Amino acid sequence: MSHNLNKQSIISKAMHVGGLTIVSRMLGIVREILQANFLGVGIMSDAFITAFRIPNFLRKVFAEGAVTSSFVPHIVGLTKFGKKKAAATLMTLAFIVFEGTVLILCVGVFLWPNAIIKFMAPGFGEQQVAHAIPMLRIMFPFIFFISSCALFSGALQAVNHFLIPALGPVLLNIVFISTLLLCIKFKFSPLVLCAGVLVGGATKLIARIIAFWWEGLSFGPINREGFKDLAIVLKRFMPCLLSAGIVEINLFIDSMIGSYLPRGGITLLYYAYRFLLMPISIFSLALSTVLLPHYSRVALYAKKRLSFYMLETTKVVLWMTRPAALYLAYSAEPIFSTLMLRGRGTPDQISMAAMLLIIFTTSLPFLCVNRTLLSMYYALHDTWTPTWVTIIATVSNGIGNVIGIHLWGAQGIAISTVVSGLITTGLFVTLLHKKHKIILYPGNVGKFLSKYLLQVALGTAAFLVLHKSSLALVAKTPLHNFFLHDLGYWIISLPLFAGVMGILLLTRKWFGIAPYFLDHSKVQ
Repeated sequence: MSHNLNKQSIISKAMHVGGLTIVSRMLGIVREILQANFLGVGIMSDAFITAFRIPNFLRKVFAEGAVTSSFVPHIVGLTKFGKKKAAATLMTLAFIVFEGTVLILCVGVFLWPNAIIKFMAPGFGEQQVAHAIPMLRIMFPFIFFISSCALFSGALQAVNHFLIPALGPVLLNIVFISTLLLCIKFKFSPLVLCAGVLVGGATKLIARIIAFWWEGLSFGPINREGFKDLAIVLKRFMPCLLSAGIVEINLFIDSMIGSYLPRGGITLLYYAYRFLLMPISIFSLALSTVLLPHYSRVALYAKKRLSFYMLETTKVVLWMTRPAALYLAYSAEPIFSTLMLRGRGTPDQISMAAMLLIIFTTSLPFLCVNRTLLSMYYALHDTWTPTWVTIIATVSNGIGNVIGIHLWGAQGIAISTVVSGLITTGLFVTLLHKKHKIILYPGNVGKFLSKYLLQVALGTAAFLVLHKSSLALVAKTPLHNFFLHDLGYWIISLPLFAGVMGILLLTRKWFGIAPYFLDHSKVQ
């Protein structure tokens, strides 16, 4: 089997990953709605979200971040040059080292959960801490399952298998939703929900193990050469530990500072950001997941091509994310009044959550571009540069949070996150240009933006006219409350948005917009 990727297969695999991500995020919305219904907005929800965020933070920074980013480029190189036995040995050693570390962490958290909770949420009261401790003890082993998943996914990505890793979040959400439905129906304790998180993590791991063996991959015997390969991975791992989790590190800081907000503040910040994660996952994570091994190959034999790829992936990401950001901002209030906080949130909480989401949407293009730029750094085996960028962005976010919470409360924390994302993009691009001689093509980007903004402006105007007209028509019907203030709102809104996005795709050439990954047939 050939494991080379051409442009068509990149888009095809990105669409497969993105398609499953869409399913996962739709299930994620259902999950969050049920979670809000079960836990409400207050002490219990703050405790659960904080307890779950700790292993989830490590999942994204340690497992799916640092482990994947340091492991994938090297195992791709071994596979590229036919060193399958060396790749199998590396898999064995990496599993022993990384999973052994995770098990030690699990023991530490089980013994000292109180200290972990107080560090994560220093503003929590005694009641919030008391609820969070047993939740953390139950859910923390989730990181063991997920970090194991990351290693299996890395090996699968090396042979261009992306389907099962992309299916994992879908399986997790199915288990999560099933547990929530049982908890709501039988009024179980939130601790049962915590146990459901563990079952979901185990389900993801089982699926990856099956795919690993299906692809003919295996673990290999330990030898001296394997330790050399592991040393290379570990050398990259530490800087990746910071840089791969830049968004999560900033959210970690947001959560720490946010613990000083009134009860329910952490919950509102969490739910607002969760909706932003949908377009990030669909438009950025899917593409960057596929591009990391591809960039790694290009960096080996045609490094100069990386300038072109950075330009074209940036075009694609910007073209797709701006309409999504505008739609989220426009729909912010209905999202929380008809879905997330329906029947459980006060008008003030709904208004606050909507404002937080609107603020977060301004960072969407930057956060998505940052994911693809980070993949390029790792393909170039440069882990320290993004690490320093991460440190600068994290410090600026921490300072911004402290200032913001005093001036504007929760909105100040959201604004600080946006500014941090913008700083990261600027530094990433500048240092790629100065350190790695990546050409920026400012003239090309300027021409693209002028055409792109015109198309988006016309598409936005068309959506607003159609949407307002549709709402005006249903306002005269007996079902006006259902369509204006209930779930019926989305029966009108979502198809219109999907239709406008389809029109933007079909008419892009009319505006002179021809992203390489959409309009050419081969990688040159």
